[in-house]
Amino acid sequence: MFEVQIRPAETRDVQASAPASSSLVLLAAVLDEVDVPMLIVDVDGDLLHANRLARLELADDHHPLVIELGQVRLRPQHRAAGFGCEFAGALRSGRRRMLSWDVADSAGSVGVVPLEGAAFVGGAGATLLVLGRRQLCPTLTIDWFARNHALTDFEARVLRLLCAGLKPQEVAERHGVAVSTIRTQVSSIRAKTLADSIADLVARVARMPPMVSRYETSA
Repeated sequence: MFEVQIRPAETRDVQASAPASSSLVLLAAVLDEVDVPMLIVDVDGDLLHANRLARLELADDHHPLVIELGQVRLRPQHRAAGFGCEFAGALRSGRRRMLSWDVADSAGSVGVVPLEGAAFVGGAGATLLVLGRRQLCPTLTIDWFARNHALTDFEARVLRLLCAGLKPQEVAERHGVAVSTIRTQVSSIRAKTLADSIADLVARVARMPPMVSRYETSA
């Protein structure tokens, strides 16, 4: 249930209405369609809302955060590393923070953003947690880009590996073909997309709108 209530100063004395509730349901639906893991919590870490991608992300044992009994908590190995105190302090600080971790074969970051002018049921402040992406260019984004530029299936596979940071030689080894074949594919991709270089190509993909896949978030 999406319980965050946005209460700007100019509307605080206005009684809540059915359209306002509908707007919250609509906002929750919008967050579920964004390819960025996001959660909203109170100062004690009680979960107010998490979009589908965030729930999937936190179901991974390698992530330091986990949703348990309606709260966003730290897994034991990250509490022992001191990340727990830093996370709890960030929720109560009322300031924007960027927290990073590198523990137990897991590395990443989370943005902590106090939501000014927002309150949840009970009156305490709410904080937005924006989780870092695992990939610079998610698979769905690459697929959209490939489809929009009429890339062939093989060109799309090459593009995925380039976006993962592989060099043409490494892509060739991955596919078991000559590097000249990959360079031909890269030239074709650049011609279709009008990209000046591989770096420009990857940057164009990274700038695509962050839309989620229904298949990826249906669990």
